[in-house]
Amino acid sequence: MTLCLGVKTTNEAFIIVDSAVTENESSVLKTNTTTVGEKQYDGEYTVQESAQKVFNIHEKVAFGFAGDVKLGLSIAEVISRCLRLGYTAHNSIETALISCVGTDEIGLYVEFLLSDTREGEV
Repeated sequence: MTLCLGVKTTNEAFIIVDSAVTENESSVLKTNTTTVGEKQYDGEYTVQESAQKVFNIHEKVAFGFAGDVKLGLSIAEVISRCLRLGYTAHNSIETALISCVGTDEIGLYVEFLLSDTREGEV
């Protein structure tokens, strides 16, 4: 199970995601441990329970994701690059989705939240 939740108040925005990542056997996660110091294996998969999935990707812009970790990190990277180039948040998201989700990504999914407070609004 994976979790991604956003909460907005008048003055604040919160992005909450779980910290678990599941990868296949060839993953680099084989060398990592869970939050309690264990490695979890289930056949061909490894589970890491201490992954960071919430990032400050640009000044006053936070990003959090749940789902496929490689796809989530790729989307965050493209959005971050676009924001540095002066794109709007909306155009950055569109560009990231177009460039990161190809035909070989079918069957993979990611859910993400973006909080952009650059204009002083939450």
